[in-house]
Amino acid sequence: MVAACAVLLKSLNIPILSPPTDRDFGHRILFFCDPDGNLPEIYAEI
Repeated sequence: MVAACAVLLKSLNIPILSPPTDRDFGHRILFFCDPDGNLPEIYAEI
């Protein structure tokens, strides 16, 4: 799911600040920048 979101964000030319990354605590995450300058996170349990 996170990888699919990354593909969609890239296709919309939305800057991804951190590519899909597996974290020690069991989440795959990515961060991107929205038009207002916020830093949303997308995550899924792995």
